[in-house]
Amino acid sequence: MSDEISAMLDSESAKLAKLIDAVHPGIAIREIIETYYQIMNVTSIIAMLGQRPGAADLSEKIKAADESISRFNAEVHPMISRRLDDSISDIKAGLESGESDSYDELRKMMSTREFVGQYETGLA
Repeated sequence: MSDEISAMLDSESAKLAKLIDAVHPGIAIREIIETYYQIMNVTSIIAMLGQRPGAADLSEKIKAADESISRFNAEVHPMISRRLDDSISDIKAGLESGESDSYDELRKMMSTREFVGQYETGLA
């Protein structure tokens, strides 16, 4: 059982690291959502392992996953939040000036910003 959990933590942590490394200023909404879901997935696995007796043998893997999450929270999450805020402002400005009719894009951005905000609330 411990080998299965270890393999699951390895796999999900590797996915998370790959997603974090791929984040860039122009990240798509789909990628943002996927990254946050993966953060929540790994966080859930770590929480589950914390409740299991005998998880001490996984402490180094848990520590490495925690470090990825901490890096995300310190570096990537603020960048994504700024990107969403800037995009929402730009779309609103375009709508107000009549240069754009991107109501659907605004809705998607605002919905994603709300999702990211819920994650942010959990950090507080």
